[in-house]
Amino acid sequence: MAENSPLIDSFEAGPAETLRQEPHLARCAVGADSPLTGPGPGHLAASPMLVAGTTPVFAAVMAGQADWLAAILDAGGDPNARRSDDLEALEFPLLYAAAYGRVREAQLLIDAGADLDAANAMGHTPLIAATMHGHEDAVRTLLAAGADCNIATTPQGGTPAIYAAGALGDVYYEILTVLAASGRCDLDQVDANRWSPSEWAAKSDASGRALDILATHGADLNQADKWGRTVAHQAASFDHPKVIETLHRHGADLTKVVPFTMPGEGGAAPHHVAIVKQSVHALKALIAAGVDVCAMPPDNGPDGPGDFLLQAKAHGGNTVYRCVVHGLGPHPAISHYREPTTPGPLLASLRVLIEDARCDVDATTTMKGKFVWQPVFAAIETNRPDALRILAAAGADIVTIADKKAYSGGDPSRPPPSLADFAEVVSPASAAVLREYGRIATHRGGSYTEDPHPDYAEEYAEL
Repeated sequence: MAENSPLIDSFEAGPAETLRQEPHLARCAVGADSPLTGPGPGHLAASPMLVAGTTPVFAAVMAGQADWLAAILDAGGDPNARRSDDLEALEFPLLYAAAYGRVREAQLLIDAGADLDAANAMGHTPLIAATMHGHEDAVRTLLAAGADCNIATTPQGGTPAIYAAGALGDVYYEILTVLAASGRCDLDQVDANRWSPSEWAAKSDASGRALDILATHGADLNQADKWGRTVAHQAASFDHPKVIETLHRHGADLTKVVPFTMPGEGGAAPHHVAIVKQSVHALKALIAAGVDVCAMPPDNGPDGPGDFLLQAKAHGGNTVYRCVVHGLGPHPAISHYREPTTPGPLLASLRVLIEDARCDVDATTTMKGKFVWQPVFAAIETNRPDALRILAAAGADIVTIADKKAYSGGDPSRPPPSLADFAEVVSPASAAVLREYGRIATHRGGSYTEDPHPDYAEEYAEL
């Protein structure tokens, strides 16, 4: 439009006068070449986003021109009108104001009757948008106006509290505090995976600050997701020791066992998750909190895929033994000269169990109710000299085979071989470790035999 247009000239009088002369402009879609847009103080600033279909209300919010917005609303502009273009079909003024922290514009829209809980195509409401983009003042404005704090319209089912708990940075701690202190937000409401704000905080915020805010305002720290994992399991999995400390300080259960319906982690307490993930900092925090990290769960469930730590019921066991045989499958088979497997033994976790928890390095494990294996024996049998070296350095018995009956060659009166004899046959690398520690002893007349005791032949065949 020409510069000397009477309508353009009238913009110099300001938005109120312009719309007084042309009130219909408040209800017309505007584009970059609209009479409402142009240079100078009397115009609604043009924006690259002013595509065809943008309403005057939306245009004023996008431009951050509150005076124009007030005039447009007073002239009859619709605070809820959505853009009609394909790209932003479900965007609307209050959502935009909230996402960009434009509090003055948001308040004008609210006063004009904007829908506080409308959602866009992704399910984002103005309160969710203000939370996600870190605008505390916009969050306060929307809450004060009565926005629903518990609405979950996104496909993931996230609420404002969930988005705040799962984000990082001081501004999100402040927003989470505002939401929690409002008394209107359900701090235990879960998303589609049954992850609560507390579980999101445990996974995302290593500092423990977000979780502390939630706990202080009464959140349930023992709530489980759809697989039965608790906040403590999440903290252990992500190796967040400060979260473990926060849970302990607020009295959370640090020992709950995951049901066996959870593939791969059935039967796991938080410390078992920390051990397998080699989350050594979280494991140390659990030890400091008084958790017995040496024991397996009291009820290890049925045999079969999914049982935690290689079918603990089939093997019995303790966590030291579990670290040694990790990755070998449900039944570590009797296979001499075994090649190292991937994943291998959990050496970092093994060191923590020995050095920090003082777990018994000679505690035996009964497999199938008959075979008695000690960690050293398991390390030799499965050709894991690195694990054997850690056990030997910790003072484990590297002389005597615990399962005397199974390795007596079928003669109960015959003494079993020493571990050194056994290692020479099944794992030369392990035998080298034993020699390195200088504690090889030749058993009195004992010798290793690959023929199992007759009572165990069937079970050996199964293994």
